[in-house]
Amino acid sequence: MITNPSPFPASLAGVLILALHVSAAEVPDPAKPDRGNDEWRLRHAERVADVRSHADKLDVLFIGDSITSGWLDIGKAVWEKEFVPLRAVNIGIAGSQTSHLLWQFENGAIDGIHPRVAVLMIGVNNIVASPSQSAADIARGISVIVTKLRGKLPNTQILLLGTFPKDPAPNMPDRLKIRELNSIIAQLNDGQWIRFLDIGGGFLDKDGNLNPDVSPDGVHLTELGYQKWARAILVKLSESPAGGHLTPK
Repeated sequence: MITNPSPFPASLAGVLILALHVSAAEVPDPAKPDRGNDEWRLRHAERVADVRSHADKLDVLFIGDSITSGWLDIGKAVWEKEFVPLRAVNIGIAGSQTSHLLWQFENGAIDGIHPRVAVLMIGVNNIVASPSQSAADIARGISVIVTKLRGKLPNTQILLLGTFPKDPAPNMPDRLKIRELNSIIAQLNDGQWIRFLDIGGGFLDKDGNLNPDVSPDGVHLTELGYQKWARAILVKLSESPAGGHLTPK
C-alpha cells in the first residue's frame, strides 16, 4: 500500500490542503469531471499505480477526499489491522470534490479491477470550496458518481456513506447543509447494490457536538475517529451480493 503525507494541519484549512483555489466563476459543476491541479493529479497518478499493483487482489475500494486518504496516515494502524486483511485499496485524495472523483474514474482509477465493495464518502469539499453549490447540487454529483461506479463496476456493491458531520456545534450552517445532503443521497439506496449508511452520529456526543478527540479541526479524524469509522462499517463490508462474505486474506 502507498503512504501519504499527513493531511492534518491545525486549522480548518486542512480540508483544502490540496484544494483548487478556484474563483466563484470557476466553481466546477459537481456532476462533471474536473482534473484538479498539478499536485492533485500527482496524487491521482500514485493512486492509479497502487490500484494497478493490486488489481488481482483487491476486494474493497475506498473512494473519497482527505478524510478517506487519512486512513493511510492518521488512521494507518487501524487500516492495517482491519482493512489490509480484507484486501482494501484507497484512492482518496485530499481536496477532492465530486467532480474530481468523476475525473478519477475516467482516468484509470477504477480500470481493470473487480472489487466486491466500494466505500464512497464525499461532499465536504464541495461545501467548503464551492459554497454556492446547494445540497441538491452536491447530491446530483454524488448520484452521477454512483451511476458511473455501477456502470464501470457492475458486480461491485457500493457502500455509500453519508457525508460526515463538520464543525463542532450541531446548529452551524454547514452541519445543517450536510444533514440536508444526506437526506437526499439516502434515497439512492436500492437495498442491494447501493447501500446508504449514515455513521456520522457515531462521531458526536449526546448533545450533537463534534469533539476534538474525534476531530481536532471539525473536519478530519483522529485515530479514535478512524476506529469509530471502522467499527461502524466492518459488518456491512462482510455482506456482499457479489459472492458471500469478505474474509481476511
